[in-house]
Amino acid sequence: MSLKLRGGVWHFRKMINGHIIARSTKTGDKALAEQIALKIEHEAVRSIMFNDEKPASLHAAIKGFLAARKGTGGHANAVVHMKHFQTLPDVPMNQLKLYQVQEVIAKRREAGAAHNTLAVAVSYWNSLQNFCKDQGWVQAVKLEPIKAKKTRIRTLNRAEEARLFQAIDPSASWNGKNSVTAGQRQDNFDLLVVLISLGCRLNEAQKLRWSQVDFDANLVHVKRSKGGIDSAVAMTARMRETLLRRKGNPATFVFPTKALKRVNTQWINDAVKRAGIDETAGRVTLHTMRHCVATRLLSGGMNIVEVQGVLGHKNLQSTLVYAHVQADSAARKAAEVLDNY
Repeated sequence: MSLKLRGGVWHFRKMINGHIIARSTKTGDKALAEQIALKIEHEAVRSIMFNDEKPASLHAAIKGFLAARKGTGGHANAVVHMKHFQTLPDVPMNQLKLYQVQEVIAKRREAGAAHNTLAVAVSYWNSLQNFCKDQGWVQAVKLEPIKAKKTRIRTLNRAEEARLFQAIDPSASWNGKNSVTAGQRQDNFDLLVVLISLGCRLNEAQKLRWSQVDFDANLVHVKRSKGGIDSAVAMTARMRETLLRRKGNPATFVFPTKALKRVNTQWINDAVKRAGIDETAGRVTLHTMRHCVATRLLSGGMNIVEVQGVLGHKNLQSTLVYAHVQADSAARKAAEVLDNY
């Protein structure tokens, strides 16, 4: 029996048909460890000799899956979804039960994850199994795919935007106002200005450094996440005024309280309610500001390729979700031309 005692726990290690099997029995009881080791060896032999597949634990498989995607556009998104599956026991993939994997999705649904978010999570899990197959590793059960729903792109009109900013005005009065809450609301107000001026993603705004801001050229150099293309975006007058007020050490973040930790964004939900914005047509989130910028630029006459550059989309296909705005604009222009002919 290939057992060694390390740190008071027995560990099994053996080479089977060219594959090294090394696992902890998680016990200091040698008799129990011998029983567990026999089971480990039996499962390894069955996997290797009969299926010609290498055993792989869940966490090792996820690590390999993410490493293979490093440097690609989907890596950051894959990391976010895989962390939820890492809450499952770190056992060989083929020992995971269907109900265990389904529980991960169920918990995310209960926590309020959107339908399409869950659809993406399921697709990543199934992609993990395909990756294991390509590597010659054992695979876990696949999940039934969730069909994504086509969602309407939610934007804000001028009145809604004005009410939203009023709802987080740091100079207003509210219950429990003090220097701390006023500072928080000022940060939120300024962040919203940046989002609706740059059209960037939330994490891109939160991690914005002063070194990316060029006041002389009136530009902000946006470092894109999700494999996007970095771009320089001109500052609006409102954004320039905001950044000049916040101007600090070039080596630091524009939003130091939001840059280095996971930030609670419940404040935007509360602000939407205080502003009395109707969400029947879709929820208003911080990402809605990116949609606002895209649709407003297209409505203002910019073409789809120009908007792609502003948003930092690597692929034009990502920008084409807003193409209906340009189509509506073109239709109006066509009517004007014909009316004036």
